[in-house]
Amino acid sequence: ATVNATLENSGSFDLDGDFDNGIISHEYGHGISTRLTGGAGNSNCLGNAEQMGEGWSDWFGLMITIEPGDLSTDNRGIGTYVTGESTNGIGIRPAPYNTDMAVNNYTYAATNNTGAISQPHGIGFVWATMLWDLTWAMNDKYGFDSDIYYGSGGNNMTMNLVITALKLQPCEPGFVDGRDAILQADQLLYGGVNQCLIWNVFANRGLGFSADQGSSDNRTDQTEAFDIPPGMVNTSGSANVSSCVNYTWTANGQTYTSSGSYQSTLTNATGCDSIATLNLTINPITTGSEAIAACNSYTWPTDGNTYTAS
Repeated sequence: ATVNATLENSGSFDLDGDFDNGIISHEYGHGISTRLTGGAGNSNCLGNAEQMGEGWSDWFGLMITIEPGDLSTDNRGIGTYVTGESTNGIGIRPAPYNTDMAVNNYTYAATNNTGAISQPHGIGFVWATMLWDLTWAMNDKYGFDSDIYYGSGGNNMTMNLVITALKLQPCEPGFVDGRDAILQADQLLYGGVNQCLIWNVFANRGLGFSADQGSSDNRTDQTEAFDIPPGMVNTSGSANVSSCVNYTWTANGQTYTSSGSYQSTLTNATGCDSIATLNLTINPITTGSEAIAACNSYTWPTDGNTYTAS
């Protein structure tokens, strides 16, 4: 018998998500967040309304697919392969992951919007948006390291923070619980040197000091806030100084011999920067002389001394 087969393109067809690294990483990430949240003896802690499981999974997918040369303002969509888009497409979330607020302007309050933000994927998207901002803030401070296993870049440090925070946060966490766990992880892992950075990142997306998650099992009672705790503010100041010949600035120990405007960054234990500006004028040394004839003695007005000899 003869079998004649014909391959025919009859229109639209589904693409296999197994070929999308982001999707595979996302699904594997559920195992990580489910296994770590709530302690070693409980794997049923991510069923509450405000839980961020889909967000951690999106973020894991983003993290292992960063490449050298990527920018924080690149569009990173989830599921772009299966939707037939380019890698910089929107994907299956409300917006692409992007630190540019003009592209992705979602903040904590968006989780209350049951019409535009789905549960759990939309809620997770808002959380992953914050984690993506944190990743790039850390990359800006410490650099990016393409070695995802043994590297020491900002991306590696952020991964350490998030994994440790998963172990620290309570069962059935909300956004405030997740934020506080990351802050605690920074204290444990890095001595709290990134507290200022972390607070500013979360506050920029509405998860500031006064933000209130309400009940973590209620997705419509969140209150966003954009403030940060006292003492967690980057500050600046300036001083105007005139000096002869040279001037040693106590802010950085540097000695300057010419006039100009100089800056020094002072960082405290929580990582908050103070930008000090020195506006310096170096006055040149001037000399002069005068001839005086006097009887017996002469008191010089310049220094008040009385002279009795030529």
